[in-house]
Amino acid sequence: MNIIDYHQTAEDHQSLLILVHQIGTQISTKEFHATWERIQRSQCINVPGQRRTVWVRYKRYYPLDCNEWGEFQAHRKALGLISVGKCSTQTQFESLFETYKKDKEEYASTLYNSRLIVLGMNADGSPLSDSESEIFRKSSIVQDNENATHLANDNMSIVQDIVDLEGNVVLEENETKETVIRPHSNSFSKESTGSEVIFFPAISKSADMDEKLKEFITSIFFVLDGKRLDRSFERADKMQLLCAPFEKKDYIGVDTDAKSYKKKCQGRLRKHLADFCLQAGLPGEAMLHYNTALDILKPVNDWLWMGGSIKHSYANGLQDLPESVVRTSLEQDDIIEKYKEALMYYSKVRNSVVV
Repeated sequence: MNIIDYHQTAEDHQSLLILVHQIGTQISTKEFHATWERIQRSQCINVPGQRRTVWVRYKRYYPLDCNEWGEFQAHRKALGLISVGKCSTQTQFESLFETYKKDKEEYASTLYNSRLIVLGMNADGSPLSDSESEIFRKSSIVQDNENATHLANDNMSIVQDIVDLEGNVVLEENETKETVIRPHSNSFSKESTGSEVIFFPAISKSADMDEKLKEFITSIFFVLDGKRLDRSFERADKMQLLCAPFEKKDYIGVDTDAKSYKKKCQGRLRKHLADFCLQAGLPGEAMLHYNTALDILKPVNDWLWMGGSIKHSYANGLQDLPESVVRTSLEQDDIIEKYKEALMYYSKVRNSVVV
């Protein structure tokens, strides 16, 4: 549980965490990297029908231990999963889908939704024809060599020769951009998985990926917003004590009727609700809940959660700035004092170094 995320920034407090994993044996590292770069373009979306903006943080490697901190800091909880693989036959796809399900099970306790991106098959889930497979294979060779020119100018002439030789392949590839009507596939892929699986012949043929990712992120947002509303109306007598991973053993056998215990339940829930508001694009409500949580937690000296409330409210202050405003325009003294106060509270808790 003592894994520190050194890449985490203040801006990440408002982001939805989505994991991107490479699965299967067919996809190459270059193909996965190209898909990863494409996915990362969708870092901010506007929710249809609402004046809210959703930010997304993608990570390829995320230990389960880090995911356990989701109760204390909601932005550290993996809410979505995108698995990326490649196959060319129905049998290979079924094996890939089983791997995807196992990948999903690891984070099942926190995931709101997931997707499997499959390269190497038609958009309807049917296998590519031999000629199409050859076109995409050769096109991939051309693309790899084109990428190599950015790394070594010495190979420019060699790459040009390859492009010239494969010119007919590129031309044929462009012609395939016209819509092709295919018979419906009775495969396991489309009938039993629905929108959960997204097929592309190749990453270069994924024109609608951005739109599909937007739909995926929007679905996660609405689940999150629903949970935010549920938390808002949670009855006081039904509240449970939210805990950081290392705290759970400390509250075994504690008197749940004690006033201090109930205060912690209320204050921590408020802080958790504020996290949801921040992720759901409601910074004003988030600030209100963070301040309320701090007022509730102070009398019972709940140091860790007090520090979290202060730190997150500071992060909320950053997110509330318009993009046109330079972030450093905040008073430096105020920023320093906020962090000093949060660090002072954290220093009273032995295991807070992970935060």
